Amino acid sequence: MTTSTTLRPSSQGSRLAAVDALRGFALLAIILLHNLEHYNIFYAPMQRPEWLQWLDAKTIQIIYFIFAGKAYATFSLLFGFSFFIQLRNARRRGCDFRMRFAWRMLLLLAFAEFHSLFYNGDILTLYAVCGLILIPASSWKDRTVLLVGSFLMLQPWCWAKIIYALFNPDYIDNNSLFMQYAAPAEVAGRTGDLLQTLASNLTDGWLYSNVWQIEAGRLFQTPALFLFGMWLGRKKFFECSDSSRIFWKKALFVAIIASAILYPLKEFVPQHLTNITILSYYSIIAGMI
Repeated sequence: MTTSTTLRPSSQGSRLAAVDALRGFALLAIILLHNLEHYNIFYAPMQRPEWLQWLDAKTIQIIYFIFAGKAYATFSLLFGFSFFIQLRNARRRGCDFRMRFAWRMLLLLAFAEFHSLFYNGDILTLYAVCGLILIPASSWKDRTVLLVGSFLMLQPWCWAKIIYALFNPDYIDNNSLFMQYAAPAEVAGRTGDLLQTLASNLTDGWLYSNVWQIEAGRLFQTPALFLFGMWLGRKKFFECSDSSRIFWKKALFVAIIASAILYPLKEFVPQHLTNITILSYYSIIAGMI
């Protein structure tokens, strides 16, 4: 397949093959990660030879380093891009897509609640809620979209917690409210029958999934990525052109430099933080960025 057929819309439609390929890659990586986690039933056989334990640990470490967070971020970015494509196509037909998109988010929420019956790691509820930001953002200027997206990406709630903890050293918040729901949800998934599992997923499992996502910073990261994806669509950076090639080369260069700075901040700074509140929220900021 040539570059032009990969990146340009086909003559029969407006789909971009490169975007579909990226989306498929992201979904496959997400499934792979969930397989390693046994779909939130974190379990490994007790009797394993030492060499196999070492191999398992290294394999999981490598796969998480390559895919964890990146697959989710890519999929979220393309969610915002897809909204832009649908909005643009509707406007070309003289239609207002925003109310239809709101209806689709309502349908997505309904499907998410059904999905959460069977898997207590559902992200679609978060997508349905955060996706609504795209409706007002569709009328924002490009600069505003970038500013709001960047502000959300920086995790303002976590910074507020850190600042508060600096002025109130006795304040303790380990950002782990989800744990009280995670433990019974995992027990039900591991030992319960179908009805017990469904009942658990309706209560503990649902709270475990959604409280964890809030505490993990995804309530801010997800809409930020949606906005960035929409901005990329506006700028036509997923289409084959000289300007898009220049942009992605610059983006790669910036990413390499940023990773060289951010990775040590994520890995080595936390061990020097003694305040549990600051440690908890700093770890979210460093990990999300």
